[in-house]
Amino acid sequence: MLTPGQRALLQRMRREGALLSVRPWEMTTVRSLLARGLVRPRARRRAGDNQRGLWFLTARGTRIIPASFLRTGSGEEGQSRQ
Repeated sequence: MLTPGQRALLQRMRREGALLSVRPWEMTTVRSLLARGLVRPRARRRAGDNQRGLWFLTARGTRIIPASFLRTGSGEEGQSRQ
């Protein structure tokens, strides 16, 4: 079971992509997600590597937060357009 802070950080990462920086108060949450295998640190830089960010979602982290949680509540889901 995830805490509300862990879930919020995973949702943000799923929505915005890799974390470019971690706020000081988020580091505890990042460490707990790392221990669960839901995020990973950036691998060492290699020639030609253009990955931006410090922390990335793993496949397991992506599966925990389904894309349906990321939609904005516009009320248009499920309605056909004419």
